[in-house]
Amino acid sequence: MMTAAPESRCTAPIKSIQPGSQKRSYRRTSGCFSIYAFWRKRGGRQHATRLNKWHVFKILEHHETDNPGKPEYYCQWVGYTNNKDNMTWEPFDKVISIATSEFVKYSKAHHARAGGRGGLGNDAVV
Repeated sequence: MMTAAPESRCTAPIKSIQPGSQKRSYRRTSGCFSIYAFWRKRGGRQHATRLNKWHVFKILEHHETDNPGKPEYYCQWVGYTNNKDNMTWEPFDKVISIATSEFVKYSKAHHARAGGRGGLGNDAVV
């Protein structure tokens, strides 16, 4: 007997909707495995697309460095799981240049948690 792959647990049954006169079917993904399974079946995102450009999915934390006002940010990348091996510490200047919107989200959330204290870098946007 064949068992379902873990990725199949992440999809809901196909449902039909009828907007106007067209009937459409769709599959709603409700879990995190579907996108990872998609790329894994194709040998990984970089192999399949041949693109060498990365996008920050989320900034998780930051820490100060020896360079005052230039902290490093712990980044999760688009298309990769939140496994420690897939996340990297990136310098302030790089984060600002490649992930401005994620930096703003992180800054606002951290600023609120810290009770209004900054500490996110000399150009922090909050």
